[in-house]
Amino acid sequence: MGHHRPEDRRGVGFPVDNYPAEHTDVAYIGRIRTDEANVFLIAGVHAIGSVGAIHHLSTPGTAESLYAVVGEAPFSAVVRSTFDGATITATDYAVPPRVHS
Repeated sequence: MGHHRPEDRRGVGFPVDNYPAEHTDVAYIGRIRTDEANVFLIAGVHAIGSVGAIHHLSTPGTAESLYAVVGEAPFSAVVRSTFDGATITATDYAVPPRVHS
């Protein structure tokens, strides 16, 4: 069992922080608009989560399918990645892309 309190388990969670650690991490990806620019954000809970999000976005077809869903609108998503050492072994969406209203 991980060290998280039961009330913390309502969200996506941080599996790499569990004991024993799971070889899984998550990262937020999104696009926001400012007055001057569109800003694309990648924020892993840990560094490996950010690497997993970049790996996910660079997988052939992923950027195209993301664009098909969100177009040029601001959006948010959470990418889950599994890893072995510093190597990303799989990625998917823990929370699929959602256009901001």
